[in-house]
Amino acid sequence: MPFKDSQEGSQLLRQYWVKAIATIDSLDEASFNSTDVELLVAGKPLLTITRASMMWFFLFDIIHHRGQLSSYIRPMGGKNPAVYGYSFDSLQQ
Repeated sequence: MPFKDSQEGSQLLRQYWVKAIATIDSLDEASFNSTDVELLVAGKPLLTITRASMMWFFLFDIIHHRGQLSSYIRPMGGKNPAVYGYSFDSLQQ
């Protein structure tokens, strides 16, 4: 694990978040839409696309995994958590 406990993990996440926001804020729209970035898996490039396309890729990946979570939890009688925003189940409380 890259951190020793949840508190350290939370601090690392906050640091990366601040850095990511600063990076995005430093770009003009043309750079954001045209700069190529690499998606690394195990330190090796898997995909090279524009930064804007990568952001859409991440959004759709999050949506996909939330759908998977719903598919596994509901049939087992569980309730879906509010992962990002509310879920149908969180509104039923």
